[in-house]
Amino acid sequence: MTINKIAVWNGLADEMLLNDLHEEALYYLNRIMGVDPLNHDAVENKAYILEILDRYEEAIECVSSYLKHNPFDAIVWIINGDLLDVNYNDYKGAVDCFNWALTIDPKNEEAWTKKAYALKEMGLYAEAAECFREVMRLMDASPTISGYTMWWQEHGRDLYCEYFEEYKDCLKLMGD
Repeated sequence: MTINKIAVWNGLADEMLLNDLHEEALYYLNRIMGVDPLNHDAVENKAYILEILDRYEEAIECVSSYLKHNPFDAIVWIINGDLLDVNYNDYKGAVDCFNWALTIDPKNEEAWTKKAYALKEMGLYAEAAECFREVMRLMDASPTISGYTMWWQEHGRDLYCEYFEEYKDCLKLMGD
């Protein structure tokens, strides 16, 4: 019965989110998390909505609480790093989160990419260049590393070029 309730609440939350009814979506996500506090989708969506609503501390608390009980979720580590990076300019904290994600999933292109950008913001150009190079290596090895086959076909070449330009920029900045 509980699984059925969660499925219904998740559907309602998705519908609310699609219609930009953020507080209403949060209501259903909180109901899900009241029954299943380790529900990955609810945590991910709740953090996303809280960020939209500029409630960053609540978003960080949401993912931090989840990670205390489920520290092996690379995606939520990336979300945590994003929150720290984008909303607080806490690049070191973000890099730590991305490193945790990479410990769990060493081929996670998103974690490597976000780590590279955070390191670049910190002025650690050599380390950032290494990360961009790793992203390109992973992309060369498997265009579906992130599981987005159709997405890759549409955007992969552009992203590869972007990362290559970032890599070259880091090398140039190292020489300055």
